[in-house]
Amino acid sequence: LQRAEGNPFYVEELIKVLIEDGVIIAGEEKWQLRRNQLTEVRVPPNITSVLQGRLDRLTHMERVTLQRAAVVGRVFWDTAVFQMNATAEDPLDQNQTRTALQALEKRELIFQRQSSGFAGTKAYLFKHAILHQVTYESVLLRARPIYHKQVADWLAKQSGERIAEYASTIAEHYEMAEEKSTAAELYEMAAQRAQDAFNMEMATLYYCRSLSLLTEMSHYALWQLRLQEDLGQLLLRQARLVEAAQTFMTMRFTAEEDGDLLLQARAWNGLAEVQKYQADYVSMLDSAMQAERVAWLVNAESAWVQALLHKGTALLHQGDVEMALLATSRALETSQRLNEPELLTRCLQQACEEHIKIGRYRPVEQYLAQLKGQSALLERLGNLSALAAANRAIGEVNNRLGRFDRAVHWFLSAVKLYRELEDQVAIAQTLNLLGETSRLRGRANQAVPFYRKALMITNGLDCQLEIMKVRTNLAAALVDLGSCEAAERAVRPVTRYLEDFGKMAGWYESSRVYVYQALAYLGRGQLDEALRFANRAHRKAAVQESDSALGFAWYGLALVLARGRDEIRPLQIDNSTYDASDCFAESLRLFSTVNGGGVASARDQARTLWAWAAHEAAIGNQSQSDRLSQRARELAEAQGIQLTDW
Repeated sequence: LQRAEGNPFYVEELIKVLIEDGVIIAGEEKWQLRRNQLTEVRVPPNITSVLQGRLDRLTHMERVTLQRAAVVGRVFWDTAVFQMNATAEDPLDQNQTRTALQALEKRELIFQRQSSGFAGTKAYLFKHAILHQVTYESVLLRARPIYHKQVADWLAKQSGERIAEYASTIAEHYEMAEEKSTAAELYEMAAQRAQDAFNMEMATLYYCRSLSLLTEMSHYALWQLRLQEDLGQLLLRQARLVEAAQTFMTMRFTAEEDGDLLLQARAWNGLAEVQKYQADYVSMLDSAMQAERVAWLVNAESAWVQALLHKGTALLHQGDVEMALLATSRALETSQRLNEPELLTRCLQQACEEHIKIGRYRPVEQYLAQLKGQSALLERLGNLSALAAANRAIGEVNNRLGRFDRAVHWFLSAVKLYRELEDQVAIAQTLNLLGETSRLRGRANQAVPFYRKALMITNGLDCQLEIMKVRTNLAAALVDLGSCEAAERAVRPVTRYLEDFGKMAGWYESSRVYVYQALAYLGRGQLDEALRFANRAHRKAAVQESDSALGFAWYGLALVLARGRDEIRPLQIDNSTYDASDCFAESLRLFSTVNGGGVASARDQARTLWAWAAHEAAIGNQSQSDRLSQRARELAEAQGIQLTDW
C-alpha cells in the first residue's frame, strides 16, 4: 500500500499479477489467498514495473498484437491491427489476431468501444493511458517508423473523404514514420480545419508543427512562406503580437533566401500591421517603406497599395501630415484601377480618417461620396462581401462625424449582409460598432446589449483581439452607467493580457484600457488603485505621442483627483503640479486641437466640460461651473449627444 502512493490503478494491477501468478485464487463467490506463496512474491516498486510484469506474462501472439495496437494509439481498430500483424516478419492471420484481442480483453488490458467511427471495424481502448504508454515503450525503436507508416496509410485509406477529420492523427503517424513532407501537408490540413472550427490554439499548434517539419527543406520555400503568412495572421487575430511579428520576420528571411520579392513585400506588410497594433509607429514606418520599395520592384500593385496605406498611418501618427496624405493619395489613385473593391474601400476610408484627424472636413465629404458610389456599384454587381465592407466603412466615417443615425443605417445594412455571408467575425465587429454608436451619443444602456452579443460571438470564435476590443468598449459603457463592479469584471481580463509583455509588447488601445480600469476602481471607492491605473494610462499615452489618447488620460486623472480631492494630493508631472481642474483644462486643450477641434472631437470636449463643471460646483465655484456646463450643453445639443454625470 505504501508503494501504491494512493494510486488505485497500481493496487488493481498488482492484484491481477497475483491472480495470474496463482497467489490469489479468484472464485465466483469468494477469493482465496495462498499464504505459503507470499514469501516468493516480489512487489514491483511502481505502476510501470507492475505493467511491465503483466506484459511479460502475455503469450507471444498476445504481446505483439498489443504492441502494434499501441502504435495505433490508446484507441485502436481491429482491422488496422489485422493488417499490421499480417505484414509482419512473423505474420499472424485474422483469426489469430482476433483470438489475441479476445484474450487481451479477457485480461482487462483492453476494452471494446461501442462505436468505432469506421464501417466494418471494431474499436478498442487501452484500459489506462499508462498501460498504453508502457506498451508503446516496449516496441523496438527500429520497428516503430514501419508500424507508424502502416497505421498512417491505413487511416488515410479508411477516412476517405473525411481525411480532414483525422488529419492531425494521420500527420502524427507520418511524422513518427519520418515521412516529413506528407506529415506537414496533413498538419496544414488539420490547421485549416481547426481554424474553420474557430479553435485557434490548435490551428496555431498544427501550423507550427507543419513549419517545423519543413524547416530544413529549402525546396519547399514557397510552401513555408504560405504557412508563415497564414500563421502570422492567425497569431495577430489571437493578439499574440510578439509571436506574429517574429513569424512575419521569419517569413521575410525565408523570402529573401528564396529571392521572392512579392512575398518579401507581403511579409513587410504583415509586420507593419502588427506594429500598428503595438503603436510602434517608428518601426511601422520602416516596415511600410521596405514593403513599398520591394513591391515597386516587382510591380506588385496590391502589395504596394497596402504598403502606402501603412506608410500613411505611420506618418500621420508621427506628425508628418502632408507626407501621410501624399502616401494615401497615391494608394487611392492606384487602387482605383485595380479590381480589388475592398482595397479601394480601405483607401477611401483611410483618406476620410486622415482628413478628419487634421480637421479638413471638406475632402472628407468628397471621399464619403465616393464610398457611397462604391457601395451602389457593388450592390448592382452583387458583390456582397465587398458591399458589406463598404457599408461598414461608411458607417464608421459617419460615426466619426457625429452623424449617428446615418451610421446606424449603414451598420445595420452591413450586419444583414454579413449574416447572409455567415461571416461571424464581421458580424461581431459590426455589432461592436453599433454599440459604439449608442455609447458615443450618450446611450450606454442601449450600447450594452450590442457589446454583450458581440462578446458572445467573439468568445465562441476564439478571437482574442476582437474580444479585447469589445471588452474595452463594454467596460466604457458600464462605467457610464455607474455599474463599476461589472465594468471592472469586463476590463480586468484585458488589463491582465496587456501586462503579459511577452504576448503583446504594447497595444494602441492600452492607455484607454487603463483609464477604464481606473474609473472602474474609482466607482468602487478604491482610490489608490484608481490613481495607479490613471497614472499608467497617462504614461502610456505620453509614450504613444497621441493627443487623443493623452487627452483621455488627462480626463481620467481629473476624475480620480476630483473624486479623491480630500485624500489625494495634486500630482507632480514633468516638474509641474496638477490638481483636478488643471487636469480637466489640459484634457480640454488637447481635445480642442484633436481632429482640428471640429465635430469629430465635439463629444470628447462636451464630456470633459460636463465633468469639469460638476467638479467646480462641488468645490464651490458655481459661476465657473455654470460657464463650463453651458458650453458642454451647446456642444452636446449640436451633436445630439446625451450628457451623463460621473
